[in-house]
Amino acid sequence: MNEQLFLRECWLKTVPERFRPKPPEKLPSLEKLRKSEWSPRFEKAMRDRLIFGAFRYGLIENQDYSEYDLVQEARKRLERFESTKNLEMLVDAANMLLLRFVHGERVGEVLTSIDDGEHSEKLPVDWESSVKVECIDVAGENDDYCGNWDNDTEVCTEKECPLC
Repeated sequence: MNEQLFLRECWLKTVPERFRPKPPEKLPSLEKLRKSEWSPRFEKAMRDRLIFGAFRYGLIENQDYSEYDLVQEARKRLERFESTKNLEMLVDAANMLLLRFVHGERVGEVLTSIDDGEHSEKLPVDWESSVKVECIDVAGENDDYCGNWDNDTEVCTEKECPLC
């Protein structure tokens, strides 16, 4: 099966009917999806704080996380984010969950992929108008580049760009 058919089949099997008014004409390549479905800035912020944490607390591999309720700690960071809108709280929450994941693997918990049927609900339309839309710069990598990329701000200037 070619990549496009595989991706379309995955899309049809995993996206609930109510979230897919019509199948996309052409799905992006796996390479483009690997780039677009991630935030390198978020990952860098996570890693920077984990590296700093190694100096503060020691290496992850030497820590016993059974002494901490890391999920509750992540919840606290999310609550702080809600009140402050400080993105660092999201990074800290993600790191707490990463550490909990590492601990879970150590104690024999398993990663089992399931579709529990729960999906994020969309916020009201007025909320979307205040969101800064960002996308990856594919100008030098793909002929499908939308042409709306602003290199200074590293943001696609088209709000609902089908390529970005």
